[in-house]
Amino acid sequence: MPLGQNAAEMAAAELFRARQEFTRIDTLPKSCRPQTASDGYAVQSALVDKLLRVGGAHHLGYKIGATNAAARDMLGTDEAFAGHLISTYCHVSPMTVRGSDFHVVVLEPEIAVRLGRDLPASEAPFTPETVAAAVEAVAPAIEIVSSPFPVWNEAGIGNIIGDNGANALWVHGEFSTDFGSLDLVEHPVSLSVNGKTVREGAGRNVDGGPMVVLAWLANFLASTGGALKSGDLVTTGSTTQPFVGGASQKVVADFGTLGQCHLNIE
Repeated sequence: MPLGQNAAEMAAAELFRARQEFTRIDTLPKSCRPQTASDGYAVQSALVDKLLRVGGAHHLGYKIGATNAAARDMLGTDEAFAGHLISTYCHVSPMTVRGSDFHVVVLEPEIAVRLGRDLPASEAPFTPETVAAAVEAVAPAIEIVSSPFPVWNEAGIGNIIGDNGANALWVHGEFSTDFGSLDLVEHPVSLSVNGKTVREGAGRNVDGGPMVVLAWLANFLASTGGALKSGDLVTTGSTTQPFVGGASQKVVADFGTLGQCHLNIE
């Protein structure tokens, strides 16, 4: 049975409290526990509404998670998922944070895009080519994935989606409009910590590349009554295997000609 609105609100209240008070959640009450991705999105919607009421927060765009087979296997899902980018959790590089402010610091270097025009549901279905034509700028980014669940990657896809895709922080570098000649699928990316390279990858680590998953997001939103709009920012998934970071680390995601993104963890 799908999770009802009251139950979704109850789950969202628990997740909101965990974010505000930095507390753990061993498990959500059975009466409001999201069992499916659909349940998770109901909880996510209620959580995002609460987050947007705090401190003048506003909606910046979207994140896409589980964008490769390994990530989906780990989370027990067969599809990517979407979350929201909220200004409270989004910053411009360079950014300094405290490691103690996160339950776990899972670092993911990602290619971010900014939309230059609306992609209304009436234009669906979208293809990688049609969404690429709507992208006006690209930037390097780092996402910190974290969650109040003790073993977040075993919490179940409903819980992860409900917790806004476990988005704990997002930092982006400078957006560039001069990216048309770049092959974002093969574009190399490296992640270094305190000067040592710890991960290497490329746009291909995301299923089919950034524009393929962007098309997925546009179609997903269209199917659920939403739409990508001009100015929206989208972070398209990890270009490398995730890296678990911690305190006293200087993290650099190097995207070559696309620039760098810097995150200092105290």
